[in-house]
Amino acid sequence: MRILLVSPESKVWNSRAHLHNGLGYLAGALIHAVLGLMLLLNVAASVVATGWAMSRAVLKQLPPGDAAGVPPIPAPVAVPVAAPAAPPEVRVTTRPAPPTPARAAAAAPSPAPAVAADGKRQCPKCGLYETQRGSVIGWYCTVCGWRDSRR
Repeated sequence: MRILLVSPESKVWNSRAHLHNGLGYLAGALIHAVLGLMLLLNVAASVVATGWAMSRAVLKQLPPGDAAGVPPIPAPVAVPVAAPAAPPEVRVTTRPAPPTPARAAAAAPSPAPAVAADGKRQCPKCGLYETQRGSVIGWYCTVCGWRDSRR
């Protein structure tokens, strides 16, 4: 094997002259060929796997003597399983429930919303006085979008 050490500007070897479309074309053609081969192998493997799976399904559906010259599917092998270890003993202790405070008989009504001098209510969500009363939806806040259902 001979190795020729030359300057890149020399006219001895030029990728455009010797590889007519350049090194990029050569690399692209090689990648395309490899990907094409991989696609072909993938399709072939899929066809073989599908055929194998279908043949196994058909053999399972046939009675053992119907398949001409095809041996029956062997029964699964039983694998001995070790007995599970005894679970550790768990002791449960109970203690009396703590006393609960007496609940109020009825929930206290919510306090009336604060009202500004110009008649606007305070928004319970954002706390501003930028609320308006609509004829359909009732009170609503123009800042945060809070709505009070009309009752």
